Amino acid sequence: MSATLNPNIFRAYDIRGVAERDLTTESVVPIANSFAAMLVDAGSRDVALGRDVRASSPRIAEVFRQALSSAGLQVYDLGIVSTPMLYYGVSRFQRGGGVMITASHNPSPDNGLKLLINDVAISGDRIQEIYQGAQAGRKIVADGGAVHTTDILDTYVTELTEQACIGPRALKIAVDGGNGMSGPSITRLLDRLGIEHIDLYCDPDGDFPNHHPDPTQIDTLVDLQRTVLEHGCDLGLAFDGDGDRIGVVDEEGRVIHGDRLVIIYAREILKEVPGARIVGEVKCSDTLFSMIEKWGGDPIMSRVGHSFIKATLRENGALLAGEMSGHMFFKHRYYGFDDAVYAAMRLLEIASNVPEDAPFSTLLADVPDTVTTPEIRVDCPDISKFGVVDSVVSHFRALRPVEDIDGARIRFENGWGLVRASNTQPVLVLRFEATTDAELNAYQSEIMEVVTAAISACDDSV
Repeated sequence: MSATLNPNIFRAYDIRGVAERDLTTESVVPIANSFAAMLVDAGSRDVALGRDVRASSPRIAEVFRQALSSAGLQVYDLGIVSTPMLYYGVSRFQRGGGVMITASHNPSPDNGLKLLINDVAISGDRIQEIYQGAQAGRKIVADGGAVHTTDILDTYVTELTEQACIGPRALKIAVDGGNGMSGPSITRLLDRLGIEHIDLYCDPDGDFPNHHPDPTQIDTLVDLQRTVLEHGCDLGLAFDGDGDRIGVVDEEGRVIHGDRLVIIYAREILKEVPGARIVGEVKCSDTLFSMIEKWGGDPIMSRVGHSFIKATLRENGALLAGEMSGHMFFKHRYYGFDDAVYAAMRLLEIASNVPEDAPFSTLLADVPDTVTTPEIRVDCPDISKFGVVDSVVSHFRALRPVEDIDGARIRFENGWGLVRASNTQPVLVLRFEATTDAELNAYQSEIMEVVTAAISACDDSV
């Protein structure tokens, strides 16, 4: 094999790097061949292929068409789609696997791969198997493969339209597509549902000319917030680059974070299915878990990452899962994958049943407020970050309750602090919650002192 593969692009739950450095054609060929062999080993006969609108995506897609069909597989090429539409194409038509070419919310020079066997996104050790197979030059050649061009946009929007239970309230909403892949599907869906919408940046553009395509970054929501206020909208919706993250602002332009969105969805599901299991990840507020319990549900805490949370959803028979990052997974009435357009439809169902004289924000009026930090990112080399987290766990376990399913979630009297290693970057991710500012500052100071010392100790040992 002539290409040199960068092992750092093989991440916890996808493959991602700079397209013209890490995912050159020469590098993608052995990756595609390795995944094709994995599909054949799993007994798959067909596979769905999709891509976003980044400049490098057509080149990478052509490599996968060749590799998959040469391995004897039937390749259903969906063309330019969102990641949830690729997942939909696999789940709805029971394909034996899937390949989505996207770098999600990363900058335009990046690209990546989200890979599925049957309808399960591969992660962890399976990602490393792809790398090892690519390094070894693994390749299967078989007759009978073919490529079939398939357009599923109308099928996808039609299913969401038919499922939607829109209430009596007439809504006006603002939509920021972020020049990502959700624009065409969300605008078509809103038109079919008869919902008035003011659109921003809903034409896909892989250069993302208006703002970075990540609604979890508050500065990307400025135009949406202004539009909601100027037009008197009931709420605003934002989408990331590949369409699996949703961002929401209320009628006053206030951001509704992912864990509070899960609260809104959970209340409605628990009315219909008492006792339902609902999953939140380790960065979510304690309020989420306590409200689920209050309403008779069964809350479950998961690791961060779409592959991990989907596995937790599936293994526990849960009906809903959500992340702070805006990934929302509905098994209730849907397939269980993260789909921001579907999540938007479910939110519009709820909003359209709010009384005419009440704002959208009343959906959270009875939910207790806490004091939280945003995500705090601390630089820490990949080689050291997991050792730092282990040191933090060891230190605090002797002092306080620690949940260690994903890093260290350290419990204090009236709150908690989280330290975990990023799955995708050389950083530690920290977050804190308390009932008062003073408590928040105290918890943060105590944990940061330990983290700083652990980083220094790891640096000295390298």
